[in-house]
Amino acid sequence: MTRPLEGLRVVELGTHIAVPLGSRMMAEWGAEVIKVEAPEGDAYRSMGLLMALPFKEDFNVLLQPTNAGKKDICINLKDPEGLKVLFKLLETADIFTTSIRLSALKKMGLDYESIKEQYPGLVYAHFSGFGNKGSENERPGFDSAAFWARGGEMIEWSNEGVYPVRPFLGFGDAVSSSMLLNGILGAVISKQKTGKGDYIESSLLATSLWYNFHGVIMGQPQFGHKFPRKHEQPLGGPMQVHYETSDGDWMLIVEPLWDWKYKKYLEFLDLEEYIEDPRFTSFKGAAIHVAELIPIFAEAFKKKTTEEVKEFLIKNDIVHERLVNPSELCEDEQAWANGYLREVEFQNGKKMVMPKEAIHFASMDEPAYTLAPNLGEHSKAILMEAGYSEEEAEKLIAAKSVIQHP
Repeated sequence: MTRPLEGLRVVELGTHIAVPLGSRMMAEWGAEVIKVEAPEGDAYRSMGLLMALPFKEDFNVLLQPTNAGKKDICINLKDPEGLKVLFKLLETADIFTTSIRLSALKKMGLDYESIKEQYPGLVYAHFSGFGNKGSENERPGFDSAAFWARGGEMIEWSNEGVYPVRPFLGFGDAVSSSMLLNGILGAVISKQKTGKGDYIESSLLATSLWYNFHGVIMGQPQFGHKFPRKHEQPLGGPMQVHYETSDGDWMLIVEPLWDWKYKKYLEFLDLEEYIEDPRFTSFKGAAIHVAELIPIFAEAFKKKTTEEVKEFLIKNDIVHERLVNPSELCEDEQAWANGYLREVEFQNGKKMVMPKEAIHFASMDEPAYTLAPNLGEHSKAILMEAGYSEEEAEKLIAAKSVIQHP
């Protein structure tokens, strides 16, 4: 079995999600990924404490999606000898990816301008919260701030008069990791043609604005839209919202073909008295009067069971979905049928369900799952692969320039 990125070596110097998840995908596709951690370790190793999840060394559940399949070396980069080890690793690396702030990279002589002549074939990818230029380039930027809040989504996706939307931690990071990976792979393809490396830069803010192009356009004053919007005045017609059923489920409906299907809705919902009502007979009329129509539909939907609603929507080929609770995700038959989920066994013997990497190659069988490494698990082996003798490796470990997992 050949995986598409076999033969590539990635050195990762990043924490939390965006950079580690991008290199995690490269590991899934066959690249050798060496994760470089400081003696205190990636802060995400203890993130379970914040989210009330296990984070022991033999059962660290949040560490898996971002770090499975990697090798790990623990280096004290404040030690000159430790820093030399990282430079040594870059000699055979194809890709270096990092989320360390520019000021810290420059202090170590590890910024792109300082090393590009030394490593002309290196693809160097840097990720930040707000970009590398401007007065805010050194600000820390978790995704809740730099992606969701600064990108407009928290206001745009909220309803007027309610507490703003607060997505799960890491969602914006995960989206951004895919964008960063796009750039890295583009640079790899270019290197195959030219033999030259490149510098890739992206940020949470850049990715948020790119994906939220609707918000960027609609938020401009010339178009007259106001955010947040009232629940009763969504964009589009009355079948562009979600309705509650008699079972207490919420059903999202996305129906652009109003003029063709409005009679079917009215008949299903026992609202035949409105069939000739001009507020209902065209999409234009429904959009204008949407605030009046939504309460009528909401009352009617509440008299129908979830199964009745689903049967009607499926029969009429209408885009819809029941709003799923996260507690149901691991039982999703469609996800299991397509191989989107897997069961993972940890060092302590406990098992749990994890999502799989979302891209499947027809030419690639599913690789064996390798748990995320312990801090410094492969330190000595990586040193020796980099050309250090066993004696030199042990000397670095004894001096604590490099930390070997016990």
